[in-house]
Amino acid sequence: MFNSQLEVSKFEGAKVRTVSGIRGMIKKAAREGVGPNGTFRATFEDKIKLSDIVFLRTYYQVKPIQFYNPILSHSQNRLMKTTY
Repeated sequence: MFNSQLEVSKFEGAKVRTVSGIRGMIKKAAREGVGPNGTFRATFEDKIKLSDIVFLRTYYQVKPIQFYNPILSHSQNRLMKTTY
């Protein structure tokens, strides 16, 4: 689910859910040397099966780059459009 301990620390306290509907929460990143990078500890309301798939809904805010040039004088551009 994660690639590093830094990614896990960004989502501490996030809510997770299994396919069967069991809800849980990410507690903290596992210590270094315990499992692969990105290993974390989570608690769940009920016991989950090894075959359960765990979902984490993530939203990351991205600021869009300005893709347009603002029109400073509307009247000049309007005249140009009528000449086509």
